Amino acid sequence: MDQENTPPAALAWLVWGLGAAFYFSGFYHRVAPAVMTDQLMADFHIGAAGLGNFTAFYFYSYFLMQVPTGILADP
Repeated sequence: MDQENTPPAALAWLVWGLGAAFYFSGFYHRVAPAVMTDQLMADFHIGAAGLGNFTAFYFYSYFLMQVPTGILADP
């Protein structure tokens, strides 16, 4: 491999770190409702089915924003 075509190590680590940060951010958003189920059910006065619908709104919004985000990100 040519040394001229190789990106600097700091840039490679920066790109990897950004990808890891975004992954863990998304992971946190998916896991956070599971940690506070009792509090959510008590605060909103809902049962398990209502909590399931409540937490599914994250995925519904994620699904709906896929096309506009893809259009905006596509050069």
